Amino acid sequence: MNVLNKNGIPSYIYHEEEGFRCSWFRNDTPICYHKEDISENDIVVFPEFSVPSLPQKFQVRNKVIFNQGCYHTFNNLPLPVVLLRNKLSSYYHKEEVKAVLVVSENDRSYLKHCFPDKNIYRIKHGIDSSLFYFDKAAKKKQIAFMCTKNPHDIRQIIYMLKIRDALKGWELTPIYEKPHKEVARILREASIFLSFGTQEGFYLPAAEAMACGCIVIGYNGLAGREYFQPDFSYTISNGDVLQFALVVERAIKQFNKSNDIFMEKSIKASNYIQKNYSLDKEEKSIVEAWNQILSLISVRDSYAHSYSHPSSPFQ
Repeated sequence: MNVLNKNGIPSYIYHEEEGFRCSWFRNDTPICYHKEDISENDIVVFPEFSVPSLPQKFQVRNKVIFNQGCYHTFNNLPLPVVLLRNKLSSYYHKEEVKAVLVVSENDRSYLKHCFPDKNIYRIKHGIDSSLFYFDKAAKKKQIAFMCTKNPHDIRQIIYMLKIRDALKGWELTPIYEKPHKEVARILREASIFLSFGTQEGFYLPAAEAMACGCIVIGYNGLAGREYFQPDFSYTISNGDVLQFALVVERAIKQFNKSNDIFMEKSIKASNYIQKNYSLDKEEKSIVEAWNQILSLISVRDSYAHSYSHPSSPFQ
């Protein structure tokens, strides 16, 4: 929203809870709390998990779906077995859905395969280099991971490493419900990041870890194939916990034996992410996507709104 407003495309977030504002990161994004303020000429943007229930509550001519996780696209539909005799139609097919936004090439390919006639635009995630950056002096024998993804696999891998005393001298740091700045601090200190996301729209934590110079080991979430480069990361097949544990143990031994070689990979990881996923590239991709959407819709004075909307009370 801030990027759009900065580039001359007035936009607002809609939220039903009066006074609500995201507090886990700093922002001054305009927010509207009254559904009746939405004009029929507004462009209303909905997250993929709200489809189809939420979009149908808003009577506007133009809607956009922001799909940040293609693997959730069909979550709200019944099992296919009951639909075998009928042609399946999705909310994505509706004429009012003018476009779909995605955050990775993997998501674009998935949705283009399902909806070949739909306009699909990819925007790039940008990593804030003022928070997520490589700091060699901060690095220590620390392994970080998001503890909300695949707890069953996490438990197995950590116990496999512990039972062999492979983590001796190393600190394990789970990340859960921490402020953005605190997450960045942990990743700048960590030398290894364990990735447990298996079906992700992009999986931002792994990219942020790489930006901080962490050697990322684990599942690439499929979408992460575009940035899990073999020069500085280790991709593990989903569910292969034995291979996962073996690679972590080898990485620890390499760090203990030659910190300099390890740090060369850390620098490569950080440089790759900083170059390919900068905030400038994110802004450019957002503006380009929305210019195409606005051109496509060709509705004068239309406004883009995330998770919803409005414009009229702020004009």
